[in-house]
Amino acid sequence: MTRFLSHAVLGCFSLALLCVPAHGQDIPAVTSTPPFQGFQLPTELGTLHYALNFGERVRSGYYGTGSNIWTTDFSGDLGYLSGNETRPLSIVYSGGYLHNSGGVQSSIFQNLSISQTFNTRLWTTNISDTLNYLPEAPSSGLSGIPGIGDVGVNPPPTGGDGGQDILSNTGQRISNNANASVARHLTGSTTLRVGGGYLIQRFLTGGTSSLDGDSIDGQVDVEHRIDALNKAEGNYSFNRFTYQNEDFSITTHKIAVGYTRQVNRMLTLHALIGPQFVSSAGSPLASSSINFSVDAGMMYTGEQYDYSVNYTRGVRNGSGIVQGTFADSVYGSAGRKIGEYMHLSATGSFTHNSSIGNLTNGIPNAQQADFRTLIANVQFSRVLSRNFNAFLNFSVQNQESPSAVSSTNAFTGTSQTYGFGITYSPRLLHLGHQ
Repeated sequence: MTRFLSHAVLGCFSLALLCVPAHGQDIPAVTSTPPFQGFQLPTELGTLHYALNFGERVRSGYYGTGSNIWTTDFSGDLGYLSGNETRPLSIVYSGGYLHNSGGVQSSIFQNLSISQTFNTRLWTTNISDTLNYLPEAPSSGLSGIPGIGDVGVNPPPTGGDGGQDILSNTGQRISNNANASVARHLTGSTTLRVGGGYLIQRFLTGGTSSLDGDSIDGQVDVEHRIDALNKAEGNYSFNRFTYQNEDFSITTHKIAVGYTRQVNRMLTLHALIGPQFVSSAGSPLASSSINFSVDAGMMYTGEQYDYSVNYTRGVRNGSGIVQGTFADSVYGSAGRKIGEYMHLSATGSFTHNSSIGNLTNGIPNAQQADFRTLIANVQFSRVLSRNFNAFLNFSVQNQESPSAVSSTNAFTGTSQTYGFGITYSPRLLHLGHQ
């Protein structure tokens, strides 16, 4: 208890010192709601937004020490969107340093996404690359690290079937996801898109039980805008997963049809459903099956609150734990303004991963590895001035694996993280000619 109080006093004292430069812009002098509640990704051409974060967090149940681990974190976020309408460039960065107590090794985390688009009257070409260097499976916000203070800021999409990664024991890992696509506007309402990409994932300190993996994918998509509120699409995609020093591989072919409905100015519904043909090779457990893939959800954006819910079903690479999984995942997020100066954000997910190698015609056998992962993140933020805001958050991770092989590097049990800190986040910077 004494240790907790000493850390809390030290953290509050540090926050007070950081707030001194903003004393001339205290709350009573503000006549309107400040434009930002912490860091936000820019959506306006020719703008840049950045944030600097300082925080303290305490975590239990994760590092295997049997005690609470305190962490002091220093991090930064940056988002840039160029002002060129025909060749927009997007850059998103999140990174920082985590100083851990209790003999747990300190670490850094780095996330960088770059996307370049080229637009002409009939063609749209996009090239993107995402690089992540993390001490654990991403589970919260832009950084992927629980307790950092970025709950509600989602990373740019990287393609593939959605779903939370299987949580693994602490260990630095690196991944790189590159994608390219070309779209041809056949008519004013119909677009043909062809794309492909690759993913590499390497575990640097996860032990010999971690599986380094690679995957390649390709897809063809046709979209047709029925009217201003309705859109239909058809999709074919191919994916192949391979693993370092392993003969085992998984190949999938998916055919899907989809529909998107703009119900009103605030509510959007979408669904993409179809069969997925799965085959594996290089193992006595190799098999083939036909399953349904799903990507469906809804999004609501209002003046005071917003929320989204999404369900995905499909094949994933196994997160370095097993040789491929079939994943069912539900993900939700919500945000709510509270008065003029406060904001509440929450995200949550539940994912069921079943090992692909042990599926026979879609039915698991008795040896199947099975993972059920539940994650929830809640954050309360309070504006201190135009450029500063304080945050308080809570995260919980629970993963059960009743049939997992003991030699895997999977995390099992429950971990809780409490974090608080301060963010310096000035208003958007407008760059170039306006």
